Amino acid sequence: MALVASLAGCVFPVVRAARAVNSNNDTLVVVSQTGAAPDKALPKALKAFETANPGLTTKLVLYPEEKFVAMYTAAQTAGEQVDLLNLNGQDLRRYATSNALLCFDSISYKERFIPEALVPYTVNGHLWGLPAGAAGGFVVFTNRALLERLGLKVPSTYDELKQVGDALRAKGFSAFTHPGKVIYMWPVWFFTTFAQTTGNRSIERTIEILSGKGKFTDPDVVEALDLVFRFSRDKLFSPGYLDWISRTHKASSKPEKPASICSTTLSRKPRVNNSNSISC
Repeated sequence: MALVASLAGCVFPVVRAARAVNSNNDTLVVVSQTGAAPDKALPKALKAFETANPGLTTKLVLYPEEKFVAMYTAAQTAGEQVDLLNLNGQDLRRYATSNALLCFDSISYKERFIPEALVPYTVNGHLWGLPAGAAGGFVVFTNRALLERLGLKVPSTYDELKQVGDALRAKGFSAFTHPGKVIYMWPVWFFTTFAQTTGNRSIERTIEILSGKGKFTDPDVVEALDLVFRFSRDKLFSPGYLDWISRTHKASSKPEKPASICSTTLSRKPRVNNSNSISC
């Protein structure tokens, strides 16, 4: 996630945000997504900001992840005050390329962040957001104890995965759990399968398609999409996964008892040079 400055009614390179008529200069309004990192640290940081700046108050507005774009668009249309946004890289790019944000090119403390943490928030040569939390990736946690107890091995091919899934289901377990209600999670599965159908050129192929050099109906795209649906057709996901919103499901917390968990919370590197990485 990244903190970005909202720009209402102005276009780059204006360096100050245009405020709505009813904006309160004594209040800092921050819009974030429910459950988005750093969801626990952000309220504390805002309180510390108020303490360090007597007379100023902060307001944290939370939108559900699956409704964020619609609700923020409504807020923009209504001219509501928004000073900072806590965005993921996907949404940041949307608003940066539509001239809805102020850039952070002039900040003096970029060296606090590892270079890899700034790359996702740099669009068209400008830095549009500051990293928050820890840098990580989408990983799959495997319940090896469960597999060993049932005499199963970690699969290395899809056919093996399907066989393991069938064996697990027969014992009342599921192969995967997944926060299916969160729309941001589905591109992860698609890009994983798209990497396979494109020879690990999923990013390059996406750029080609968006540049008019390909179509989303091309065979490699269609095959990648079908592979995602195949997980569902082969009943590898836990029942009810389309209603789940948590990114950190635990096998003991759900009756579906998944053998593997797709999560976004394992951190590989801290985003700030002197911080500690976070792990599950």
